[in-house]
Amino acid sequence: MQKVIEENQNTFFLHSSKGRAAKGNAVELKQTLSFPKELLYLFSDADGQTATLTKVGCIHMFESAPQNKIAISYNVRKASGEMLFIVIVFSVATKKFLHILQCEQEVT
Repeated sequence: MQKVIEENQNTFFLHSSKGRAAKGNAVELKQTLSFPKELLYLFSDADGQTATLTKVGCIHMFESAPQNKIAISYNVRKASGEMLFIVIVFSVATKKFLHILQCEQEVT
């Protein structure tokens, strides 16, 4: 299943980037990657209080060409006060998250 998803992302990237290199500015500077709000509800307590996003730790661009994946670390505080350290790998082409990882310590 993972191979199918990666192949679909590669195909989407190839089809959506045709003709951009011929333009003067081939790089699109606007990105709309956002933290998935569903995760805040996932870590809510029994009273319905949702978790809160407290900090964006760091951003990592992978050294693949073309650079179509990015990892962003987040600090999330559960309603009980417990801190969670999450790293989310996004696809830049589709602007969707691919992997959600939980870490034991803050990623800097």
